[in-house]
Amino acid sequence: MTKKDYNKAAEIVKTCRAEGTTGMITSSIIEAFILLFSNDNPRFDENKFQIACLLPVGDLPAYKAAEKFLESFAINDKPIGQ
Repeated sequence: MTKKDYNKAAEIVKTCRAEGTTGMITSSIIEAFILLFSNDNPRFDENKFQIACLLPVGDLPAYKAAEKFLESFAINDKPIGQ
Protein backbone atom coordinates (compact mmCIF):
# COMPACT_ATOMS: atom_id res chain seq x y z
CA MET A 1 0.00 0.00 0.00
CA THR A 2 1.07 3.58 -0.51
CA LYS A 3 0.81 6.87 1.35
CA LYS A 4 -2.15 7.63 -0.94
CA ASP A 5 -3.96 4.60 0.49
CA TYR A 6 -3.24 5.74 4.06
CA ASN A 7 -4.53 9.23 3.28
CA LYS A 8 -7.69 7.83 1.70
CA ALA A 9 -8.32 5.66 4.76
CA ALA A 10 -7.94 8.72 7.01
CA GLU A 11 -10.47 10.55 4.83
CA ILE A 12 -12.89 7.63 5.25
CA VAL A 13 -12.56 7.87 9.04
CA LYS A 14 -13.08 11.66 8.92
CA THR A 15 -16.21 11.17 6.82
CA CYS A 16 -17.59 8.68 9.34
CA ARG A 17 -16.93 11.14 12.16
CA ALA A 18 -18.54 14.00 10.23
CA GLU A 19 -21.63 11.88 9.63
CA GLY A 20 -22.04 11.20 13.34
CA THR A 21 -20.44 7.79 13.79
CA THR A 22 -19.89 7.15 17.51
CA GLY A 23 -16.44 7.41 19.07
CA MET A 24 -16.28 3.70 19.82
CA ILE A 25 -17.03 2.75 16.22
CA THR A 26 -14.58 5.35 14.89
CA SER A 27 -11.89 3.99 17.22
CA SER A 28 -12.57 0.47 15.98
CA ILE A 29 -12.26 1.60 12.37
CA ILE A 30 -8.98 3.38 13.11
CA GLU A 31 -7.63 0.29 14.92
CA ALA A 32 -8.61 -1.95 12.00
CA PHE A 33 -6.80 0.30 9.51
CA ILE A 34 -3.73 0.45 11.79
CA LEU A 35 -3.62 -3.35 11.98
CA LEU A 36 -4.02 -3.66 8.21
CA PHE A 37 -1.36 -1.05 7.41
CA SER A 38 1.11 -2.26 10.08
CA ASN A 39 0.96 -5.78 8.69
CA ASP A 40 1.51 -4.43 5.18
CA ASN A 41 4.38 -2.07 6.07
CA PRO A 42 6.51 -2.42 9.23
CA ARG A 43 7.52 1.27 8.88
CA PHE A 44 3.90 2.45 8.97
CA ASP A 45 3.61 5.30 11.50
CA GLU A 46 0.56 4.66 13.64
CA ASN A 47 0.78 8.06 15.36
CA LYS A 48 0.77 10.02 12.10
CA PHE A 49 -2.23 8.04 10.90
CA GLN A 50 -4.16 8.69 14.11
CA ILE A 51 -3.42 12.41 13.85
CA ALA A 52 -4.60 12.42 10.23
CA CYS A 53 -7.83 10.66 11.22
CA LEU A 54 -8.70 13.01 14.04
CA LEU A 55 -7.99 16.40 12.47
CA PRO A 56 -10.58 18.26 10.45
CA VAL A 57 -10.43 17.75 6.70
CA GLY A 58 -7.75 19.94 5.11
CA ASP A 59 -6.26 21.14 8.42
CA LEU A 60 -2.62 20.84 7.33
CA PRO A 61 -1.20 23.45 9.78
CA ALA A 62 -2.69 21.59 12.75
CA TYR A 63 -1.35 18.29 11.38
CA LYS A 64 2.16 19.73 11.04
CA ALA A 65 2.02 21.14 14.59
CA ALA A 66 0.85 17.80 16.01
CA GLU A 67 3.53 15.95 14.05
CA LYS A 68 6.26 18.24 15.47
CA PHE A 69 4.88 17.73 18.97
CA LEU A 70 5.08 13.94 18.61
CA GLU A 71 8.58 14.15 17.15
CA SER A 72 9.70 16.03 20.28
CA PHE A 73 9.08 12.79 22.19
CA ALA A 74 10.95 10.56 19.72
CA ILE A 75 13.48 8.24 21.31
CA ASN A 76 17.04 8.41 20.03
CA ASP A 77 17.92 4.91 18.80
CA LYS A 78 21.66 5.59 18.68
CA PRO A 79 23.86 3.85 21.29
CA ILE A 80 25.47 6.09 23.90
CA GLY A 81 28.71 7.60 22.65
CA GLN A 82 27.79 7.71 18.97
